[in-house]
Amino acid sequence: MKPSMFAEIKWTRFCTPFLVLAGLDLLLISTNVVFRGLSFFDVIESTPNIWKVTSNVSISSGFIFFKWIALSTILVLIWRRDRQPIYAVLAAVFLALFLDDLLEIHEFVGITFATQFDLPEVIGLRGQDLGELMYWAMLGTAVLSGTIFGLYASTPVARLFGYAFLVLFLFLAFFGIFVDLLHVVAQEIPGDLGKVVGFGFGLFEDGGEMIAASALTAFAYSLWRHPKNS
Repeated sequence: MKPSMFAEIKWTRFCTPFLVLAGLDLLLISTNVVFRGLSFFDVIESTPNIWKVTSNVSISSGFIFFKWIALSTILVLIWRRDRQPIYAVLAAVFLALFLDDLLEIHEFVGITFATQFDLPEVIGLRGQDLGELMYWAMLGTAVLSGTIFGLYASTPVARLFGYAFLVLFLFLAFFGIFVDLLHVVAQEIPGDLGKVVGFGFGLFEDGGEMIAASALTAFAYSLWRHPKNS
């Protein structure tokens, strides 16, 4: 099959699941904003953890866990159908992200690196934040190496779909790493301004990750529904 097949995907197969998933994301984000507003004006004491987008024990975190598992599962199904290595590599990558989110591995490694290497505070970033950057650099190197192998060993059509996944993955990394660092710096702003700006960056970070995960899951679903991609 020719790479032009990429243009032949019925994009309704992407748009419908994406709009459903992203709609639920926006509902969760909006609920968090409403509770935060009520808390800011002392109507309620604080936002319940279950509705916090930034909490690891909330509906939002459970929803993104579901998307990581669904994404990995769909990619395994596509790999079994098409037998293209890039899909197996991507399935492993997103499974690793699920485990990292579930077990908070990057936080643990960041603290460990900060302690072991006595990392200083730099431009508002704590030693733990620098340690997390080291972790992401190491993980990124492993992901890049595996992805290059997967792309090289796959057909041109599978590579094309692999590149599309990587573009969406870069959006995820932008929110999860770069915006996360801005969030840390913003939290150092004193007073109510710092609370508002810090909350805004935190919501932008986690909300962006949620939307990016929805786009990745919807794209994988549309690829799975498409005829054999090899």
